[in-house]
Amino acid sequence: MKKILNTIWVMGVLTLAVFCLSACDRELDVQQSYPFTVETMPVQKDIVRGQTAEIRCTLKRGGEFADTR
Repeated sequence: MKKILNTIWVMGVLTLAVFCLSACDRELDVQQSYPFTVETMPVQKDIVRGQTAEIRCTLKRGGEFADTR
């Protein structure tokens, strides 16, 4: 009986994990209410495993707008 309850518990946890992870995607959801561009500095071509690389991004707005954040 205890083995059956443990199996049900494990299956429940796995089902919950699959449900939570399936809601994720790799697309960035950008909501735009004013024009802007994203500018990046050049990134080095060769990066060795374990090496840290800096990637700088800047948002350039298309004008002065009220309530921008």
